[in-house]
Amino acid sequence: MRRLSDYYGPQFYKYSARRRQIEKPVLRMQNEQPKHHGKHSLRILGGNVSDTSNYPYMAAIIINGRLWCAGAIVDVNWVLTAAHCLNYVLHVSPLKNLGKYVKIRVGSTRPHEGGILVDVEVAVRHPKFEEEPVPHADVALLKLKENLPLGTLVNIIKIYQGTVQPFAQSFVSVSGWGASKGSYTAFKDPTPDLMTARLKVRTQHFCTDAYQLVNGLQITPDFFCASLRNGTRDACLFDAGAPAVQENRLMGVMSFGPEHCGHQYQPAVFIKAFYIRDFVKETIAAYKTNQELIEALAEAEPDFYTPHPEPAEEMSFLNEAPQMIDE
Repeated sequence: MRRLSDYYGPQFYKYSARRRQIEKPVLRMQNEQPKHHGKHSLRILGGNVSDTSNYPYMAAIIINGRLWCAGAIVDVNWVLTAAHCLNYVLHVSPLKNLGKYVKIRVGSTRPHEGGILVDVEVAVRHPKFEEEPVPHADVALLKLKENLPLGTLVNIIKIYQGTVQPFAQSFVSVSGWGASKGSYTAFKDPTPDLMTARLKVRTQHFCTDAYQLVNGLQITPDFFCASLRNGTRDACLFDAGAPAVQENRLMGVMSFGPEHCGHQYQPAVFIKAFYIRDFVKETIAAYKTNQELIEALAEAEPDFYTPHPEPAEEMSFLNEAPQMIDE
């Protein structure tokens, strides 16, 4: 079976009275590199230029010097994004030098200037992440090498703790640096500014029907969809990992959408906060506990934790850089 990364998705079958015609692939991972070049700038389709102070939780994920995805600050040194954003770096980046390839920029509306640029120390994908036949548990956490200076321009967004929202017909705000027209957008021309669009949450029935003609694709309850029916606003290429926000709470994380942004009948797809918040909480807590243990052992007398004469060598593994967790 081919992977989603081999092309833009399963084949879309259009049925007619005369014949069944294969049109084109329609499923698009939100940060897939487009194959064609055009004149459109990379941006949230139909969105407005955003002020950093209104979206201080936004993070631009830079891989090998290029804008790759969006993310959200969920702790003082943690950023939440989509798991498939790490597919490229997992193949080319040595685990011990992750920060050389993966960086996060916060506190700026522009992905390549201003604000604060921080190296990524550890990448943790959801243990149940699957990419085929359709993304599942498509979330990951990036641990930064240093704590962020929280304030007006850089701050944490809290994850929604309920089980029922977002309600259908309500609106979510989605911010990012995404492309304007799917595969016809030039990969090399990122938007100069952070863009934001308000999208309407669709019913589960609408979401399922929108993708039911996609071979092998089912929209499961851990997803919700959002768009405007006329296609004037949408999330697009490089918006993978972008947070969907409602009432200052993170309601979901961008995963995938149709090949062409702003498709009238196929909305962008987000994984619900309800299905990812335990992963976020437990992962951050585990790393904090390990760090506290390391610091406590470092401050203790040598004989307290080992009878050997050279405790530093015996405990040297504690000072090694954590490795990327991958399934």
